[in-house]
This record gives sequence, structure tokens and C-alpha cells, in this order.
Amino acid sequence: MYATIGLSLGSAIAFILGRFVGLPLIRMMVTEKQMQRFSFVGEKKQGTIVLIVFFIPGFPKDALTYLFSLSRIGFWKFFFLSQIGRLPGTILLTFGASAIFEKNWMMLHLVIWLSLALLLLAFWKRKALMEWLRQ
Repeated sequence: MYATIGLSLGSAIAFILGRFVGLPLIRMMVTEKQMQRFSFVGEKKQGTIVLIVFFIPGFPKDALTYLFSLSRIGFWKFFFLSQIGRLPGTILLTFGASAIFEKNWMMLHLVIWLSLALLLLAFWKRKALMEWLRQ
């Protein structure tokens, strides 16, 4: 619960800063390479894009939050969808931390393997996914 609250507040603050301060702030936070790679975020399918990129492990979610703030997506739509997208990862991390604390090594292995499977699937399909998001 605390992790979700912290992630939610951090995303909200980053989005609002990006929205009101704009491109000069974002250029300080996001590399030019990241801006070029995700230049499509302001285009169509914004809600779907937010949901998917926040669901996939390994995407630079902080940088994406700043980039999404420059798009036309509304704050509440972004906020809601980004939190839904982040929830599975947060749940996996929570179960993993709980398994370590309780020394439940079987659960920890399950969480690690499930996380690795999701990460590998996202990495394996990254080109197709990026192309689909650009369309």
C-alpha cells in the first residue's frame, strides 16, 4: 500500500511539473535519446500506450511520465491508467519482499521466475510492441 501511494504521488508530481513547467524541465530530466525513442507518446491511443508501458517491466517510467505530461492526455486519465499498469509490478515486488522477510524461498523463486518471464517476453516482443504502439 505504501509503495503504491509513493509511486502515485511521485507520478502525479512529475506529471504536474512537466505539464506546468514544460519542455525545459523535461529536457533536464530525460535524455535526448529517450525523447526520440518515445516521441510517439503524444499521438493516438494515448490511454492504451500509458497502460501498456507502465505494465511492462524495464520501461523508463519516470521519463515517460514527463513525456506524457507534454501530450494531450488528461491528468486523471494518465494517473488512473498508469496506476493500473504499475499495479502488477508492485504486487510482484511486494510478494517478493514478503517472501524474503518470511524466508519463504519457494514463493520468492516463483516471484523471480514470473518477473523474469514477463521481462523476457517484453524484451522478446519489444520491436513488435513498439511498432504497434507507433501505429
